[in-house]
Amino acid sequence: MNFKTGFIEEFSISGRHDACYAQRVPVVVEAITAIVLADLVLIANTL
Repeated sequence: MNFKTGFIEEFSISGRHDACYAQRVPVVVEAITAIVLADLVLIANTL
């Protein structure tokens, strides 16, 4: 919706948009692993 005119307009994205997850997955897995390990260290230190 265009807030200036109040009408609904079509939205399209042009260009090349590949869904290649191969380059993003290792970074995400590494970050999740670091968070989980830090959480386990904090839990172990409070016992």
